[in-house]
Amino acid sequence: MATAGDTVAKVHHLPCNIEHTGTAPVASYFMPTATGTVVDGLPIQEAAFRGRRLKGVHLPLPAGFCGHLLQRASAGNEHKQPWSCASSFDSFTYWNHDATPIKTDPLRKVVDWLELSQKLHCPITADQIQEQIQQKGL
Repeated sequence: MATAGDTVAKVHHLPCNIEHTGTAPVASYFMPTATGTVVDGLPIQEAAFRGRRLKGVHLPLPAGFCGHLLQRASAGNEHKQPWSCASSFDSFTYWNHDATPIKTDPLRKVVDWLELSQKLHCPITADQIQEQIQQKGL
């Protein structure tokens, strides 16, 4: 989970490769707007990047999950800990070229799987099993 010292990042997952590492004045050039359309319960946004139209949705990570943006450790510290947390996030916006984001997009399925996996792998106590048996009348 994010610690008190972490900064919260606004994360966008773009359908392209950008040959740049570091900060950029993204807010000055990348300005998403709401379309007023809702698909699968999520409001659709629209933006343009390098002249290409993008459609996106803002996705929260499931409860108990958070993401971290990592950066290489400063010189002299890379042997102890090669990476450090630059910032954290609990949601992100993912974008498609021209196509409206839908539940069957691969990235949406990954986020859905996180929540399902958490439920599948959580420990179950004997009391919970007994409670289910009684509720079902078995």
